[in-house]
Amino acid sequence: MITAPSTSSFDLLSFLKYAGFVVSALSTIWGLVAKTSFEDEQYRKRLTDAGQTSIAITVTPALMLAFGFYSAAQRAKALQEKQERNASDQRARAIERAAADAVVFTGSIHQVGASPSI
Repeated sequence: MITAPSTSSFDLLSFLKYAGFVVSALSTIWGLVAKTSFEDEQYRKRLTDAGQTSIAITVTPALMLAFGFYSAAQRAKALQEKQERNASDQRARAIERAAADAVVFTGSIHQVGASPSI
């Protein structure tokens, strides 16, 4: 059954992951519209303040995205480990129940096989 994600699953890292895409798009537009560099007297390219800002808002979302994806991978790993622990615990409980049932079953066989006292 498919259910809608709860609001608690929409945390800050998920927001940052998607906000990174938006800021990257805005950075691209900023770089296309603003004058980001100029040539100095020696004909070398120099960044303007707009160019420095464009670089900063390009690198920041990339870091945000990387952190968001890393965090999502860590959460998935933790969930998998929890599921494996639960499965292991369930197997251990099943073995314990089977052992307890075997003890009860063998005990009842010994009672049946006991010599009648008349």
